[in-house]
Amino acid sequence: MPRSEPEFAESYQIAYEQASISLQNQATVLESYQTRAATIISGAAIATSFLGGRALERGQPGSEWTWVAVACFAGLILACGVVLLSFEIGAWVVTLR
Repeated sequence: MPRSEPEFAESYQIAYEQASISLQNQATVLESYQTRAATIISGAAIATSFLGGRALERGQPGSEWTWVAVACFAGLILACGVVLLSFEIGAWVVTLR
């Protein structure tokens, strides 16, 4: 027995509501990641300002460990920037705000 129009409309309405709920949940998770990334960046910036100043205070570049620390900080900023900007990387697709 074929379904009538109102039955189809009700099915589509249920599917739409579930999709909306799912998208809201994804947006909440993304905002949580962005908040965490911002917190990590602020902590790393504070640590870098105190420790980096001490490492480079003599006016000369320091050891190779100084440059490793600078590279790690740059990598952290890049990784957190990806989360904060939220754009397409491989299979992970999120829209920019």
